[in-house]
Amino acid sequence: MAKYSTGAISFYRVRSGLQPMLPDQIKEIAARHQIPESIIPKYSGDRATVSRAISAVASQVSRSGWLLRPLKQEKTNVVHAIVEETKDAEKETVELAQQSNLQWSLAQDGGDQVHGSHGIAQQVDVAYQALRGKIVGADWTATLTDYLIAHCMATPMRDDGRVYWLPPNHIPQAHILRGFLDEVGIGLMLCEIETETKVIIQEAVQETLGQKIKELTDEVDAFDGTQRAGTYKERLSEYHDLRRRAITYRDVLGIGVEDAQRALTVLEEKVQDLLLTRQQTTIHKDGTTTVVERDYEAPTFEPEAAAF
Repeated sequence: MAKYSTGAISFYRVRSGLQPMLPDQIKEIAARHQIPESIIPKYSGDRATVSRAISAVASQVSRSGWLLRPLKQEKTNVVHAIVEETKDAEKETVELAQQSNLQWSLAQDGGDQVHGSHGIAQQVDVAYQALRGKIVGADWTATLTDYLIAHCMATPMRDDGRVYWLPPNHIPQAHILRGFLDEVGIGLMLCEIETETKVIIQEAVQETLGQKIKELTDEVDAFDGTQRAGTYKERLSEYHDLRRRAITYRDVLGIGVEDAQRALTVLEEKVQDLLLTRQQTTIHKDGTTTVVERDYEAPTFEPEAAAF
């Protein structure tokens, strides 16, 4: 049996050597590997970054008996007390003495720095400057997950994601992704599937497919014709992508997709009718509607959709 003939189990790990990087630095790496820029996380913002800097320094200085305690945690203003902790083992007591404060404020200087005369406040500012404007390991989860699902047709094997099944025809894309992630500082693992464990993959993808169709069905049942025309078009595109995914499940894993075919056909018909109605209806601010007859061109799908 050829390697990865039933796909691969994949997961990723942020390496300890990953360094915060500017988005432009990541763009250069993505371009070399022909990876779309959509995979690059957005900067999480100065407010999140100052919290990360405080947490990093707090863990460092805690071993020396210093604590950072929040006094204000607002969107535009953060104040922490710098507290000295003194322990007395004989008396079995702990004394806390507030020595100073540190502050980050958009009103003061646009959030350019962390203020405070104490040495620990200055350490926090150094950490803040090192992280500001940069992408860190924690920022990658959402975009990397989206890329695996959309571009590598990955199917989550756990409720929280993190572990995925990749179909064999998308393994080459995963190899390209791995080269990109290696330079970023993230390890992407691909593990071959033993024949004996194929049934576990079959069960997982069937459950995932069934749950997704149920969610889409519940959503359509709640549609009342007032949603944006763009929403209906997006759903029709999503149904088409789900058909492609189901075909892959059938061809690679041999699972039945007849029920999925029927459910998706019903969803497409309902949403196409809603789209036609919405395109012919103008909804006014006072809640009244005007119906205008317009030409409507039904969405077309790639020939592979007919392979069901």
